[in-house]
Amino acid sequence: MMAVYWGIGLLFTYVDTTGTPAFLLQYKIQDLSASSYPVSLKRVGEVAAQVLFNQLVVAVPVIIVCYYLKAWRGYDVSRTIPTFPRLVLELILCALINEVFFYYSHRALHHHLLFKFFHSRHHEWTSPIAISALYCHPVEHVFSNVLPTYLGPVILGSHVVTQWIWLILATPYGVFLHSGFHLPLMPSPGAHDLHHLKFVVNYGIFGILDVLHGTNHLFKKRLAYTRHIALLNKPSL
Repeated sequence: MMAVYWGIGLLFTYVDTTGTPAFLLQYKIQDLSASSYPVSLKRVGEVAAQVLFNQLVVAVPVIIVCYYLKAWRGYDVSRTIPTFPRLVLELILCALINEVFFYYSHRALHHHLLFKFFHSRHHEWTSPIAISALYCHPVEHVFSNVLPTYLGPVILGSHVVTQWIWLILATPYGVFLHSGFHLPLMPSPGAHDLHHLKFVVNYGIFGILDVLHGTNHLFKKRLAYTRHIALLNKPSL
């Protein structure tokens, strides 16, 4: 999964540090006139060091524990690949489990007693870049990144093929959400970008629990305003 994370993340980072290829900048939803853009290589190095520490030192023991939990719970060890309907169902359930655990752990980290110690590091980026997806305190990495991602396959007892497909899909999603680029056919980072800007909205990954809890209110207002402006600028026939 590191190859997926860094392969995609460094492509975006190259654009953020060099401004090339210039045609991709049309898809950047963040303010390109900000003094912090293009991003400095020094800042990228700081982020990369923390992310590598989280991936290699912090995450590996937790992943091993999740493996033993899965073995204890029991899982599909057959040599037969899961049927397509079962695969899709489990991927959807993994996404929902991820949403639940991430939303509530992430929202808890925004409590004033926890934010200063554990979550403020991630929010150093008010306009995040792709590789900053895992730039965070190790405690946050365990409870808001690793566990929400791996608990789905553990709870469901997923086949190893299902688990790998889930991880291959989930890893780049987080990178896209922090990239600041809304490329065609790719998920929009708009909601999470607003979270980094305003802090108290859009805590979730897919937005399901934000809708249920009403924590997407600012994002809805922004979307409504954007549509209004688009209608005003639409040429009349």
